[in-house]
Amino acid sequence: MRYFCTYFDHNYLPKGIALYTSLQGHCANEFQLWVLCLSPECYSTLKSLNLQNLCPIPLSDIEDFDQGLLKVKPTRTTVEYYFTCTPCLPLFLLKQHSGIDVITYLDSDLFFFNSPEPIFQEIGSSSIAIIPHRFSPNHQVLDRYGIYNVGWLSFRNDPNGRDCLEWYRSQCLEWCFDRYEDGKFADQKYLDSWPNQFSGVCVLQHKGANLALWNITNYSVRLTHQGLFVDELPLIFYHFQGIHYDEKLGYRAAISPSDVRAEDWNTVWDEIYVPYMKILHEVTGGLSQYLPTSLLWGSVRSPADMSWLQSLDQTQGESQASVALVSKQPIQRMMDTELVDEVVFLIEKALQQTLPSSHVTHDGSFLNKLATMIQQFCQDPGNQEVIRCLRVLRYQLARSLELVSDQGLPDLYRDSLGEIYRQLLRSGFSRQPLLPWEEEMVNQLGKMLAQGIEKPGGVQALMVVMLYFPPGKMQVRDAVSRIPSWLLSDYQSVFEPPGTVEPTSAPQPIAPPTSATVPLHQDMTFLNRLLGCANLYYIDPEETSIAEELRLIRQQVGQIWAQTPLEQLESLYKSEFGRRYLALLDSGYQNYPLRPEEESVVQELTGLISQGIDRYPGLNALLAIMMYLPPGKMQVRDAANRLPAWLLPDYQRIFEADQATTAPLVPSPQPTVPTAAPAAAAPPAVSQPPNLAEDMVFLNRFLGCSNLYEIDPEDGETVAELRQLRQRVAEFWLTVPPSQLEAVFNSELGRRYGMYLKSGFQREPLTDGERELLVKLAETAARGFEQPGGLNAFLGAMMYYAPGQMQVKDAATRLPGWLFPLYAAVFESEAQKKMTS
Repeated sequence: MRYFCTYFDHNYLPKGIALYTSLQGHCANEFQLWVLCLSPECYSTLKSLNLQNLCPIPLSDIEDFDQGLLKVKPTRTTVEYYFTCTPCLPLFLLKQHSGIDVITYLDSDLFFFNSPEPIFQEIGSSSIAIIPHRFSPNHQVLDRYGIYNVGWLSFRNDPNGRDCLEWYRSQCLEWCFDRYEDGKFADQKYLDSWPNQFSGVCVLQHKGANLALWNITNYSVRLTHQGLFVDELPLIFYHFQGIHYDEKLGYRAAISPSDVRAEDWNTVWDEIYVPYMKILHEVTGGLSQYLPTSLLWGSVRSPADMSWLQSLDQTQGESQASVALVSKQPIQRMMDTELVDEVVFLIEKALQQTLPSSHVTHDGSFLNKLATMIQQFCQDPGNQEVIRCLRVLRYQLARSLELVSDQGLPDLYRDSLGEIYRQLLRSGFSRQPLLPWEEEMVNQLGKMLAQGIEKPGGVQALMVVMLYFPPGKMQVRDAVSRIPSWLLSDYQSVFEPPGTVEPTSAPQPIAPPTSATVPLHQDMTFLNRLLGCANLYYIDPEETSIAEELRLIRQQVGQIWAQTPLEQLESLYKSEFGRRYLALLDSGYQNYPLRPEEESVVQELTGLISQGIDRYPGLNALLAIMMYLPPGKMQVRDAANRLPAWLLPDYQRIFEADQATTAPLVPSPQPTVPTAAPAAAAPPAVSQPPNLAEDMVFLNRFLGCSNLYEIDPEDGETVAELRQLRQRVAEFWLTVPPSQLEAVFNSELGRRYGMYLKSGFQREPLTDGERELLVKLAETAARGFEQPGGLNAFLGAMMYYAPGQMQVKDAATRLPGWLFPLYAAVFESEAQKKMTS
């Protein structure tokens, strides 16, 4: 087992996950990677991703453990504090995990092309391993910044390794700044003395380790049938420096033909840089459901702080070496032209750069990208960039469907493709006006359909046309007899008025667990859609398209509960899936009318519950039926003694809160749980006001209104309600004990608070009452963040100051690390835009 550690914040998430992906590809499962998350956004995202062999560590853990590190935090800029963490992280891990034999720190912008085992063989029994820069002749001047590179550092869990780490930590705590001064530079220059200062130091010599821009001309880089070689040795890992993302130009690399041997340029660019940037592109797309791209590609250094690597003359390289993976300029041109042939060429060219060569109907990365863009469109239907991208992805999906055989189509539709297809079908994207080339394509397919759906390729053509016709604008005559049963229900739910066609099949009854179940409860695309639809239904229960989509989602959630072993129910309930399940219960969707087949499901669930809720499948059935029966219409007799402790509070909150004033009713035609009866006594009255941080109904409403405002800032009702919600949150911040501020900020309330700040609602003119509240908050905050209530008041004041209208002097050192990234993203980035415009 190999043990690695690294650190990064949300700005480096794509690179950090690319590093993890490369380790996973070349270490199988024989490795463990710890990631010190330098921002709350980074930690929450990695926790949500739940990646195998990757363990995220919140910054607070290491700061609590190492008070010396925390003490110097106010004296360092953000990037300097990050550098100071370098020795503290591996030392923390060695002290926390005695089973680690060798811990290796890796920079997060490394990428492995082969197994690292040759490096460990070279280390052997050494206590410490460092790697030289091996600067090429034209970069020798950079020796002053360190003979050795911090990109790879190994420490054995023995006296020599620990002594080196302790000394390294003490030096970095004393001085670690982003400048060259008195023979020191950041965390790197200290390594120069190690070979003479400590015993058991291995200076790594493998040419394929730490290949980088600063040493690449020392070697010949060539591609053979055995892979990439650096002279006579395989390339193990490359240290990517200067990779940036530009909204217009795509992914840029600070390298040009002049930085590489002429005969090696094509190999270096095509086999090293382009594959890496394609992975960054895929990772960025996957992360966009958690964080906006601007947060994934920010920088903790100001332009003036790009110190030592600026001498490499990057400007020319960046202008010449650019991969426009997003290909925005060709797509914009596509929107303006009516030349169908040229449009198709441009789209296929863009997709060729964006997607793997494999058939997209089987390609996970393509389907994930499509699911992400569908979600973004549902959240913001007016986002033109999302619309452009979704047009291209829809086109690629359409052309791929036409290539699927008649025999293979049903199985493909029942797989993950069908789920994504349904999401696109129900997203409302087909209401977008067709471009001329899209109209021509649909007309051609219409001529094929006129010859009969039963003809070869007919069903494929129908599926494509369904993606381009708005709901209610297309009807297939005798659809029940002509459309295959596996497609019919989806066609009917979108294109035929509700209630005019009976469903062809009822939802599947509850079934015992099976090892072949797809882990839908871990699919963040599905979970986010579940949460989003629950929020939207709560906001507008009259929106039938959302209500109908929740029918399918509810059925899928029920099947997940049904297929979960009894001993795993608690952990599933406490997971992200369980949290979103509660959002569905809190949305009030149980009041939506049931279809006959859903009533049958409720009857079946009732029968299973009657067998006992202390065994499988009774408790599973109870969790499922709670989604179908409205509060006040179901009660479990003696719930306090019969329900597990992890379920009881939520059950009581949702189903027993009104029992004192609402008599239990028997829904018709579905019965209540047979064991149900009015409880003996009502729950004790709550004497304290509800904690907003735990009130999911309020939090979902707050998030929903923030999203609605971002979509339509002219909606007067949304503005009025968001004013009230804002005041409640601002006043709530004032009640949080200072010791709990970080925990609350990292909770669901904090996440929604961040989404509100990014909505721009602070630009709305203040009322007199709001102005008075802001003055009080500002006066309290001005006394100092270290003073009682100062930081609480600042959190409230941020909700009223427009982006760019408030700036905190020396914010990076005065604000706590958990708050500064959000503050900088909302207020400093906007101020920077104004200064440069």
